[in-house]
This record gives sequence, structure tokens and C-alpha cells, in this order.
Amino acid sequence: MTRNSESESRYDELLLEVIAQRKRELSARSLSEGPPRLQKRLRRPKLLGAILIALAVGATVWLSQDYLWNLMGYAGESSKRAVLIDPLSETLPDSYFVQTTTTLLTSAGYLVDYYGPNNSTVQLFQDLPLKGYGLVIIRAHTSPAIFTGEPYSSTKYVLEQLTDQLEDGTASMTGFRFAITDQFVRLSMHGTFKNSIIVNMGCSGLAPDRQMEP
Repeated sequence: MTRNSESESRYDELLLEVIAQRKRELSARSLSEGPPRLQKRLRRPKLLGAILIALAVGATVWLSQDYLWNLMGYAGESSKRAVLIDPLSETLPDSYFVQTTTTLLTSAGYLVDYYGPNNSTVQLFQDLPLKGYGLVIIRAHTSPAIFTGEPYSSTKYVLEQLTDQLEDGTASMTGFRFAITDQFVRLSMHGTFKNSIIVNMGCSGLAPDRQMEP
């Protein structure tokens, strides 16, 4: 059996497990919670979300042949560690996504760390390559700079601001936050990501400004 077929098989098992688990949860709930049509509408987004997450993880495994064994936890200690950095939860919390992602990764053999908005600082991003994560998931606003959860200050990280490594980004009603640019990744991150998969869930994903022009 080839590595690809083994990966696809494990992914299929994960997907079937998620679907079966959701079916068991739904069948166990009392129909007295509300009208059938309303219950059906409320259940579909959650089930669809679980399926989409499983599909995303599986597609990453299938398409990233060079990282195949990293994702499934066979290529060393770093590959068995994952992190979800979630400054977006300050304005758009999604506990279901966090819980489902953590469950899926744990079942695939990962040790999962979670950083909420208060811990998603500039320093965290700066040291991120040194932490040895095989899988990095970033759930954040992007403009295309990636928003951290750290409040903006004109007197902090002055050199990084002057060299366009950091920007001040507004996160709706929560005020301004530091946002890291592609220059920050090149110049200020400590170390390099070795055989790591990075999933950036922001809108623009650190795309240089020149690529965003029409």
C-alpha cells in the first residue's frame, strides 16, 4: 500500500467517525427542544462545519505529499504537535470550531496547544518557529497583514514599525491591534519552520500589497 493510499484511508476513517459521532449526538437529543424544521436548520450548519473541517484536513494530507507523514504524526516529535492561534475569537468566537478541530487533531495523534486573543501576541509570532509545531493553524483577521491580539501602541516595537514589519490594524469595536506583515516573517521571526504545515485562515494571508492591486 502506498503512502497516499494509507493517508486517504486514515482520512476516510476520520471523516466517517465525525459523521457517525454527529449522528449519535443528534439522535440522542430530545425532539421537545423545538419544532422539527427549526431543529433541522440548527443542526445542518454544525454537521456541515464538522464535515468541512474533516475535508480540509484530509485535503491537506492528500495534496501535501512532502508533509504526509508529518500531518499523520509519523515523522518525529514536532509532527505530533499542533497549535491553533485564535485572535479572531475576540470579535468572532467559534467554540464549536475550536472543539472540533482539537478533537480531530487529537484523534490523529497530535498534542494541541491553543492561544486565544490575550495570548496571541507579537512575541508569540516572533518565537513561533522555535516551538516545533508540525501543524500551525492561524485564525485571524488579515489586511493582508495578520492581526495579533496585542493592543497597538506607537511606543512598542518601534524599529519593527519603522521598517514596515508591524502595522496598526483595527479589529472592529475592540480597537487597534498589532498586525504582522510579510516583512516581519522574513526579518523578525526566530528560526525557521522545518517540515511544518501552516494554515492561515485570514482573508488575504500575508499577500504582498503589489499582489493585491487589480
